[in-house]
Amino acid sequence: MVDALRVNAFLAILQGDSTDAEHLLSEARDMTDGNPISRAVASVDMTEGLQALLGNRLDDAAERFATALAAFRSCGDLHGEMYTLMLDGMVAMFRPDSGRANARFTEVLERSEAASESWFCSYSTTFLAVDYWIDGDLPRATDLARQALRLKVRFDDHMGVALCFEVLALIAGSADDWKATAVLLGAADTVWGETGSKLDYFVGFNAFHNRCEEQLSAKLPRSARESLRRQGSELPASDAVDFALGNRKHPAAEAPATKAAFAPLTRREWQVAESIAERRSNQQIASKLVISPRTVDGHIEHILSKLGFSTRAQVASWVAERQNRHAPETDSVGSAR
Repeated sequence: MVDALRVNAFLAILQGDSTDAEHLLSEARDMTDGNPISRAVASVDMTEGLQALLGNRLDDAAERFATALAAFRSCGDLHGEMYTLMLDGMVAMFRPDSGRANARFTEVLERSEAASESWFCSYSTTFLAVDYWIDGDLPRATDLARQALRLKVRFDDHMGVALCFEVLALIAGSADDWKATAVLLGAADTVWGETGSKLDYFVGFNAFHNRCEEQLSAKLPRSARESLRRQGSELPASDAVDFALGNRKHPAAEAPATKAAFAPLTRREWQVAESIAERRSNQQIASKLVISPRTVDGHIEHILSKLGFSTRAQVASWVAERQNRHAPETDSVGSAR
């Protein structure tokens, strides 16, 4: 029951409902055994620290995290310990106390690597990248952010992929590569939208994002910003990752023939249709395109409706016919079958 209350409080915090969160946390604390080194009490302390961190009450947050960390260590809760270490590192990063932040994130990274644990490893690497970016060490920040991105792609952490795009956009802006910043923000927009998540889930990052947006507006004309951002948002997931990793210098502009090839589908629907033709399952399509399985379901419904089909086999045949044309036509769906 304590865990359920704490989780609900955590969700209320993310949704900005501090009053409800405080009520839930108070109720959760009342239900604990009062033992200061119990996992239940430590979890409540950690969540109260998160609320303080989101409210920019850094001293309160640090105090709660210190209490929670000691308790998690005493009861041998490695997951709670590493999560609290990361949050405490963020307190240090925002103070700013780069040395302490670096030490916290590095400890999480080393321990997660030793345990072959990917989630904490990828996020501690991401936050280390941000810390180095704040310190002005752009090459190190870039290397770490790209390491984190590779990890997140490997275990299909789509929300983490979007965060890495955001971090690399910040770094590109600091390097005065505002075109890359616009493309990366566009790529991030797509992943945030398709996963149903948002940057608000990551404490303090909205301030970085908003400042980056303001600087981007000052550096590039509106038409250029919108064009580059649109290019980023329309990149296939694998191409967006390649661009973020530095394997592509410029996002490939969509050729008119390509537009004709997938008419009347949208670009994303065409990508899903191609994946169907490759005999991928919905889960495999979601992983390939860095979107949720539910989003894949929606795209497939739209594809079948637009093409007037009822089976995946019909979609696969339609895709094959389009791909085999040397000069795709923009004819009607009926004549393309």
